[in-house]
Amino acid sequence: MLVDGPSERPALCFLLLAVAMSFFGSALSIDETRAHLLLKEKMMRLGGRLVLNTKEELANERLMTLKIAEMKEAMRTLIFPPSMHFFQAKHLIERSQVFNILRMMPKGAALHLHDIGIVTMDWLVRNVTYRPHCHICFTPRGIMQFRFAHPT
Repeated sequence: MLVDGPSERPALCFLLLAVAMSFFGSALSIDETRAHLLLKEKMMRLGGRLVLNTKEELANERLMTLKIAEMKEAMRTLIFPPSMHFFQAKHLIERSQVFNILRMMPKGAALHLHDIGIVTMDWLVRNVTYRPHCHICFTPRGIMQFRFAHPT
């Protein structure tokens, strides 16, 4: 039991300081551990070990600025195309600056496939490109595009 007297106050302050320091010291180590774990997890993602050069960093910053602006606009208007049926959101997606930039970028692989859905190229051509309403056209720049669209 502590007796409230002049000699006990410095001891009490020191004890409180020691408890606070140990608490904050452990909190920092937890934050550092968490940050390290998040970094390791990020590096496990596809492209996680890729190092961008200066121009790529600048392009990424500009793209992220546009993305954040579109997200803020979606929060303001409550119109969020990913939450909508594709046919309702298609015109909104096509107006998106982020989408239009990504559409122009070269693609090195299929962007949304799951390993259980991987098929041979022959199967893909035979079973997807000959489906009704799959139209193949060439852009003015000579790029082939596939579009699924109902005639109406």
